[in-house]
Amino acid sequence: MRFIPRSVILGAGVWLCSMLPAAAQTTKGRIVGVVTDPSGAIIPSAPVAVRNLRTNARFETQTSSAGAFTFPDLPIGSYEVAVELPGFKKYVQGPIDLLVDQTVRIDVRLEVGDVTERVTVREGAPLIQTDQSGVAQVVENQTVVQLPLNGRNFVRLGSLMPGTTRGSPGDDTRRTRQQGELLTANGARAEHNNYLLDGVENNSAIEGVAVVIPSIDAIQEFKVQTANYSAEFGRAGGAIVNIAIKSGSNELHGTAYEFVRNDKLDARDFFDPGKTPLRRNQFGFSLGGPIIRNRAFVFGNAEWMRERRTQTRGFLVPEDAWRTGDFAGQPTVFDPLDTEAGGNRRPFAGNRIPATRLHPISRKIIPFWPSPNNPGDRARNYLEDFNDPVNQFQFHLRGDVHVTAKDQLMLRISRSVSEDLRKTIGLNGEWNNLKPKAGVAAWTRVLSPAILNEVRFSAYMFNYENLPEGLGRDYPSELGLPRFALSPTILRFPSINVRNLPNLGGDATMPLFRKEINYQWIEQLTWIQGVQTVKFGLDLRRYQLNNFQPQTAMGQYHFNGPFTGQRGSQYVNGFPDFLLGLPNEQLILDPSYYDANRLRNTRLNMYVQDDLTVTPRLTLNAGLRWERDGNWTNATGRWAYFDYAAGELVYPDNLKFPFTMPFPHRFAHIRSMKKPTNGALAPRFGFAWRPFGNHQTVIRSGYGLSWGQPLVFVLNNTSQTPPPFFLRTDLISSNLSPELQFGVFPAPDTSALVPRNPSFFTHQPGNFSNGYVQQWNFGLERELPGEIAAKASYVGSRGVHLERRYEGNAALPPGPGNINARRRYPIFRQIAQQESSASSSFHSLQLSAEKRLSRGLMFLAGYTWSKSIDDASSWNPNTDSSPWAQDPRNLRLERGRSAFDLRHRFTLSYVWELPIRTSSKAVNCFLSGWQAAGIVTFQTGFPTTPSVGGDIPNAGTRNTRANLNGPGNLPSSQRTLDRWFNTQAFSRPEPFTFGTAGRGVIDMPGTRAFDFSAMKVFRIAEGHQLQFRAEFFNFFNHPNFGRPNLNVDSPGFGAIRSGGDGREGQLALKYLF
Repeated sequence: MRFIPRSVILGAGVWLCSMLPAAAQTTKGRIVGVVTDPSGAIIPSAPVAVRNLRTNARFETQTSSAGAFTFPDLPIGSYEVAVELPGFKKYVQGPIDLLVDQTVRIDVRLEVGDVTERVTVREGAPLIQTDQSGVAQVVENQTVVQLPLNGRNFVRLGSLMPGTTRGSPGDDTRRTRQQGELLTANGARAEHNNYLLDGVENNSAIEGVAVVIPSIDAIQEFKVQTANYSAEFGRAGGAIVNIAIKSGSNELHGTAYEFVRNDKLDARDFFDPGKTPLRRNQFGFSLGGPIIRNRAFVFGNAEWMRERRTQTRGFLVPEDAWRTGDFAGQPTVFDPLDTEAGGNRRPFAGNRIPATRLHPISRKIIPFWPSPNNPGDRARNYLEDFNDPVNQFQFHLRGDVHVTAKDQLMLRISRSVSEDLRKTIGLNGEWNNLKPKAGVAAWTRVLSPAILNEVRFSAYMFNYENLPEGLGRDYPSELGLPRFALSPTILRFPSINVRNLPNLGGDATMPLFRKEINYQWIEQLTWIQGVQTVKFGLDLRRYQLNNFQPQTAMGQYHFNGPFTGQRGSQYVNGFPDFLLGLPNEQLILDPSYYDANRLRNTRLNMYVQDDLTVTPRLTLNAGLRWERDGNWTNATGRWAYFDYAAGELVYPDNLKFPFTMPFPHRFAHIRSMKKPTNGALAPRFGFAWRPFGNHQTVIRSGYGLSWGQPLVFVLNNTSQTPPPFFLRTDLISSNLSPELQFGVFPAPDTSALVPRNPSFFTHQPGNFSNGYVQQWNFGLERELPGEIAAKASYVGSRGVHLERRYEGNAALPPGPGNINARRRYPIFRQIAQQESSASSSFHSLQLSAEKRLSRGLMFLAGYTWSKSIDDASSWNPNTDSSPWAQDPRNLRLERGRSAFDLRHRFTLSYVWELPIRTSSKAVNCFLSGWQAAGIVTFQTGFPTTPSVGGDIPNAGTRNTRANLNGPGNLPSSQRTLDRWFNTQAFSRPEPFTFGTAGRGVIDMPGTRAFDFSAMKVFRIAEGHQLQFRAEFFNFFNHPNFGRPNLNVDSPGFGAIRSGGDGREGQLALKYLF
C-alpha cells in the first residue's frame, strides 16, 4: 500500500483538528429522506422535525435545495417524523424504530390542504436498508431478550447471520476470555473482530476479544457488520460488533430476574455413565427512568452468576502394573543402556523394568496420576467428576442529558469480575480471573443545521490472571527437583509432559499477571450539503500493557519415549522413559535478569466518508481511512530482534547490561519494536441502487480494505523472551542415546549475573507489518409479501500479511545427529519466528430471510455455502489448527482449509407470540400470553489434521503431521465412534522426514442443534408483567460429537470420546415494569 508524505499528514491533521472532526464508530442512527409535492416535485426549505417518543427530545432541520433532509446522529429509539408547511396538510409518520448505526429513509409526499389538517401515516421504517452498501444485521431488542441463550452471552447471537460461525474448535484460550463464545466472519480470524460498546473501543489488544461482555438485560440492541463497512470503522478485517447499552426514558421501567440451571432438567451427556451435578443461578435487575423529565435520564443494570458444575472427564492414565515397571502384554520395552554390537537395544527381561532402575524422583511423582477406574476403555481408562466453580458479577450505569436543543451529554461506566476454576487430575487445573472496567463520556453539539459535532472520551482497564492449581506450595523441593523462583508467590508444581498421557502440573506458562489500559479520544464532524453527507474523523488511542509471566520457573520436563523404543523409533508412550528418569528435553527459567513487560503505543486514525444520493434511486458510499500505528516500545527498554544475515541479536543502544553476553550481539539506534505504519490507506467504495424507485428492491455492492492491528501478544513475546530478559536453560538430548539426567541443570551464576547462551526466544522481524483484509460483495435484497425481507449475496475476502509462526532456527534438512549442532545458529537453539506472511481467501453464497416482529411473529433464517482457505488460521498455539508450520522451508505446503471453514451452515431464530385468546378472562389467564422462541443450527464439520508426537524429522520443529497414504475421510455410512475416519490412510512418517498429510484433510462431525423456549406472560397490572420461561438447549438431545483422537501413536487413534452437551434445561422468572 502507498504511504503519504509527512507534510501532508501534518497539514491534514491541523485542518481536521481545526474543524473538530471525529471517528464516528457510533451507536446512533440516521433518518434521511426527500420532501415532494403531490406531483413529485421537490420542496426546498421545508421544515422537518423528528421527536423521540421515549424521551420527547425534538430535533429540527430544513430540506435542502434538492428537497433532501438528514438527521445524522440520532439516539436509537422510536421516532415520529413531522413536516408542516403552509398550503399543505401536516404530515406525521411513526412510530419509526431507529436501530443502532442504521440509516432509515422516510420519503414524504405532501398533500395540498390546510396546515390544520393532518395526514398521519402509521408506518415504521422500511424493512430493507436502501442507502448502505455493506453487509450487516441488526440484532434488535426483542431478539436479544427473548431468544434462548445458554449462558446469556450476546456473542452467541452474532453468529445467527449468514457468513458467521461460532469460531473454530479448540480455541479454548480466547473462548475462555470471552466467556465461552467466539465469532468468526467471512473467512477472517476471530481475533480480527472489532467490538464497540456505545461507539468506543471494547477490544483486548493482546488477544482480540471483547473486554466487557454486557448483560443481556443491559443491551438495547447491537449491529454486526461483516463486510464493506464505511470508513468510520477500522481495526478489523472480520466482524464489527457495535453494542448499544440501554438508556433511560420519561417512563420508569425495569426488570428483576433469575435464570436457573439444574442437572435435574438436563439429559445425560452421550459419553457419561450418568448425569453430573450442576447448579447455576444467574440473577439481577435493571432500572431506568427520568431524573428530570424530558431532560435527564438514567439506566442501571447489575447481574450475578454462580455456577457449580461437576463434569466427568476421562483420561488415559498409567496402568497399575506400569507403575512398578511391569509392561507384560504391552509392546516391547527396550533397555537404552544394553545394546548389541550393531547398536540395536536389547529388551528388558520379561518386558519388566527392574525396580532398582526406577528413578527416585519418578517414584515420588507417580502418585499424582490416579489409578485406572474404567478398565476396558483404551482411550479413557480413568473417569472422575470435577467441580468447576464460576463466579461472576457485573454492573452498568448510564446517564443521558439533553442540555439544550443543541447539546446532548452521555456518561456510562461498566465493571465486571469473573473467577473461573477448571480442575483436572495431576494439579493440571487453573484459575482464570478477569476484572475489566470501562467508561465513556460523550458530548454531541449541533453547530448549525448542516454541521454536527460529537466528542467522546473512553478508557478501559482489563486485569487478567491465569493461575495454576497448587500455586504457592514448594512442590519442586518436595520432589527433589530444582526451582528458580523469583518470589514465593509463584511456587507451583513442575510441568511434567509424558507423551500420550495426561500432563502433570499444568501449563508451564503459568502464572500470568496482566493489566491492559486503553485511552481513546474521538471527535466526529458531520457536514450535510444537499443530498450529500460528509463525515470527517479523528481517533487517538493510547495503549498500555503490563505483563508478568515467569514461564518454566519451576521447570518443564518432556518424556517422548525415544529411549525405550528400538533405536531410531519411539515407544507407544513416554512412560517407560519417565520411569527411568530419561527426559529427551528439560528446561527451566534463570531469573537473573527477568522483569515484567511494560508495552506502550499511540495510534492515530483519520477518515473521510461521503454518502451521496446521486439520483432518487442510487446512493454512493465512498470513504478513505488513514491509519498510523506509532512506535511500540517497552517502558523498561527491554527488547531485541534477531538479524539473520549477521547471526546476531540486536538491542537498542540506550540499553546497558552489567555483564558481557557470551553470544553474538550488537547495539543499534532502534526505538520501536515494530516498524510504524505511517499512513496506511484503507479505501472503501459501494453503492445501493433501487432499480424500481421504491423501497421493495435494492441491489448493493461494495469493496473495502481494512487494516488490522498487531496483536500485542506477538509484541509481548518479542520483548519478553530474548536473552537475557528471559533466559532459559533448555537441554535437549539426542533421540539415539540418553544424554540428560532428570532434574539436573547447570547452576546459574546469579551473583555475577553472567547469562548463558539462550535456549529459546521469540523473534519478530523489523519489517513485520500490519495485515489487511480486502472484502467485496454483490447482493440483491427484496421485500416479499408478509413483511419479509429476503437477501441473496456473494461475499468474498482476501487476507494479506497475516500473523504466523514457525521455527526460525530449525535443523534443516531433517536428518540424524544432535539437533542443536545442526542448527544454522547452534548457539541460539530455538527461535520462534513470528512474521506477517500468511494469507487467506474466502468465497461464499449467503442467503437470508428476515421478518421483524409483526402480527406476533419474527424470524431470521440464514444459509451460507462457503470455502475458506489459508496457510495459518491463527497465531494462537491453543487452537485446533497449529500456527506452527511443519516445514519452515516450504510454507506453501501449509495452505489448506481454514480451521473455522464450514462448507454449509444454516441457522434459524424465531419468536412467536401464540395467538390464543378467548372471551373468558379466567381462561385467558392460562391460555393467552404464551410465546415460543428458538434457535436452530445445522452445519457441516470443521476440518482437522492427524499428527504424530515427537520430533520425527529430528529438526527441532514443533508440528509434525502424519503421512497420508490414501483417502482420509470415510463415507458417512462407514463412520463409527471407534473409527471416524480412515485410520489406515495415515501412518507415522519415517525417521528424519516430514509428514505428507496436508492441513484440514479430515472432516470433524457436524452439528445439529435445536434450542427452544416457552414463555408465559402474566399481566399483573397496567404496565406490570411477570414472565415465566422454560428454555431447553439441544432440545431433542441430539449427540453432537467432538474431535476425534488425531494422534497416530495413540491406541485410540480415530476414535471419538467427547462431544457437546446433551439436552440442558433452564427456568427463569422475570418481572418487568
